[in-house]
Amino acid sequence: MGSLDYPRAGSAAQIAIFQICAAPDAMLSIDDVRAVLETKHCSADAFRRNVLMPLQDLGLVNVRSKCFLIATDKAKAYALKFGKVQQPKKERYVGQVAAPRAVRPFKPLDVAKLRAPAPVRPGALDYRSIPSRMGSECRLPGGVD
Repeated sequence: MGSLDYPRAGSAAQIAIFQICAAPDAMLSIDDVRAVLETKHCSADAFRRNVLMPLQDLGLVNVRSKCFLIATDKAKAYALKFGKVQQPKKERYVGQVAAPRAVRPFKPLDVAKLRAPAPVRPGALDYRSIPSRMGSECRLPGGVD
């Protein structure tokens, strides 16, 4: 690693590399990088000239869709060696075995606890003998015409 292959120590470009590599997926928007560097007061052209262009020229970042900075593998190695960026731990997911289902034992119905059917009062089922009309037809219950 030569000293000309990376940004100067303490420069805005170096701080930007550390911030991008510390972000999830090693990707940040340009506005987020400018906010971290507190360079909102400088023009976008000056930011591009002083931070983005040197990083692109050194091959440390790629610009996607004109608004996202993605760190390259070279930048990640630099940040791990010189920065305070932690190597992300790749935890392997270990599934849990499903517990056996807790099912109550079958109990037959207790007839003593069942409610008695309501008594049918006289004339309650007389509606069944009233003919019904469907369209232009008149239907009688029981199929009697």
